[in-house]
Amino acid sequence: MPATKALFGYDVIGASGVDDDLLDEVRQKAVDLVQEALEHAGVEAAGRANYSATGDGSLAVYPESDLPGLIDAAHFLQGRLYLHNREFLPPIRLRLCVHTAPVRVVDGDHFQRPTIELARLLEASAFKAAVRRMGTYHPATVALVVSDQAYRVAVRGQHTQRLRPTISAKWRW
Repeated sequence: MPATKALFGYDVIGASGVDDDLLDEVRQKAVDLVQEALEHAGVEAAGRANYSATGDGSLAVYPESDLPGLIDAAHFLQGRLYLHNREFLPPIRLRLCVHTAPVRVVDGDHFQRPTIELARLLEASAFKAAVRRMGTYHPATVALVVSDQAYRVAVRGQHTQRLRPTISAKWRW
């Protein structure tokens, strides 16, 4: 039985609408800001495994103990992106996804159900629609979806610093 791991993915919202000459800059800035947010939340890059770049984002596996930090990183990232977007164009907006499940750590690409579930949550039409709806009121800088399993373990288990069950209950569908 593989060990339970924390899974994290992100995607740049609207990357297909970014001018070609700015794509690499937007992608690299997103990578840097996500890494900074993860480090701020205590998630070490050295613990990352099964990394897979997705073009305008990535999917990765971390030790299960990093699960709360992966969720809390969204709060810090929101602030950093807000400040970045006040000074630079095009604005960078991100969708984040956090999941937890048994995963085998492997070298190279390897399809595993939890990674597929992570990618599907990140790309879910309901998640994208919610982000679009929020954008009619105020453009979302960071949108986070947390799988039910990750929510029960990290948030309801009261291991997160920024997301609490009493706060998030009104946002659950």
